[in-house]
Amino acid sequence: MLFRSAQEQANRDASVVSEIQVQFTDINAQTDESVNAIKSLTDSFKNIEDTVAAAARAVASTDNIIKTIENASTQLTLIGFNASIEAKRAGAAGQGFNVIAQEVRSLSDKNTKQTAEIEKTLNGIKKSMTNIHEQINGVHSAIEQNNAVIEKLRYMLEDANALISKIK
Repeated sequence: MLFRSAQEQANRDASVVSEIQVQFTDINAQTDESVNAIKSLTDSFKNIEDTVAAAARAVASTDNIIKTIENASTQLTLIGFNASIEAKRAGAAGQGFNVIAQEVRSLSDKNTKQTAEIEKTLNGIKKSMTNIHEQINGVHSAIEQNNAVIEKLRYMLEDANALISKIK
């Protein structure tokens, strides 16, 4: 009877070990899925980071355009002033030309103000892009750290599973 009890205990132990081994195999599979998901996230964040960097470069390239518009506005202002001076020299005959000169200066002032607004907006976008880039780098780093932990956990589970196999 004692032998039978020991045999039953051994059978129960073997059954428990088998069940544990199945659970470890399932955990290992879930860990593999997590590793793959994290790798996919890492790739996605890399794509986002590349897109943000490209957008930041595009915004930065507008600096030359803004400078060109500012220079054109400055030149228009000077042309307007010179035209006003010439219109006054011409006297009554230059009155119509003086109105045109005033409009040129007015348009130049509007251009200058709009350019300043565009520059302000673009600087805000640049600042936001830099902030986004920093946040992406932080998240990317955290993902990589989590991936390393899960990889280590996966190897530990494989080792534990191997040990359980030896018990069988």
